[in-house]
Amino acid sequence: MPPKIQFSKQDIVEAAFQLAAEEGIDAITARQVARRLGSSVAPIYHNFEHIEALKRAVVDRVVEIGRAMMQQRYTGDPFLDVGIASLKFAREYSTLFRDLVLRPNPRRGGRWQMPASDGATVSLGLNCIVAA
Repeated sequence: MPPKIQFSKQDIVEAAFQLAAEEGIDAITARQVARRLGSSVAPIYHNFEHIEALKRAVVDRVVEIGRAMMQQRYTGDPFLDVGIASLKFAREYSTLFRDLVLRPNPRRGGRWQMPASDGATVSLGLNCIVAA
């Protein structure tokens, strides 16, 4: 009988998200995530074909958080609310904000973009986190 899987896909994404929030997206490696989980890299590669798929899942989580923040009503003025949400995201997730919003992605020549798991293209710019 094969060994029972101890870590769910969600557990792995959470560990990778926390790693990225503390150290940046580039810190996501199979070994670093496994170290956080207290496991070998096997559960990571069992759930994700490659590390880019795990990074994509982390970006999907960031987009969910960004969308939730953007949907909150802070003042009733939609433009001011977007600004407040952007500042709130930058304050709560400063490392992710730096990596995904402020730092240009050399592979794309500008704004950071990555295909989300739902097929949308995620673009992160200075004042927004959007999925097109």
